[in-house]
Amino acid sequence: MATEPRKYETLYLLRPDISPEDILEIQNRVEQSVTKTGGEIIKFEKWAERNLAYRIDNYTKGIYYIAVYSAEPEAVTNIERYFNLSKNNILRFMTTKYIEEEQKSAGTAKNLPPQASEQEDQSAFQTPFSTPENQTQEEQTQGGSKS
Repeated sequence: MATEPRKYETLYLLRPDISPEDILEIQNRVEQSVTKTGGEIIKFEKWAERNLAYRIDNYTKGIYYIAVYSAEPEAVTNIERYFNLSKNNILRFMTTKYIEEEQKSAGTAKNLPPQASEQEDQSAFQTPFSTPENQTQEEQTQGGSKS
């Protein structure tokens, strides 16, 4: 029984001085890993060229690329293995399951805490105050002997 391919999003950070040929080679390798397992590329784009928050391998800038694809988990394993072997061009990478926008908005509504009923609002979170009238004779004598 074949499983339905999952959607993934891979964000990777490249050196700022990488050659266009190397960028194309990385993109081709990602695409081959996805199509080899019967998947398809949904989106592949340069996201941004930005200053880094901290130095990575003596680089203060990096180029972010993002790939969204539908594939078997084996494709993610192959892509990440390739990225680990390409440490001289790829500074960082991260792959997550892709959640589409309509699922994100529906998911946030599901994750809201349940609303308490009126009866719970009135009594569940109230704590009784301790007043001298509420204390028993024993509590009053214990309190007096500690001082």
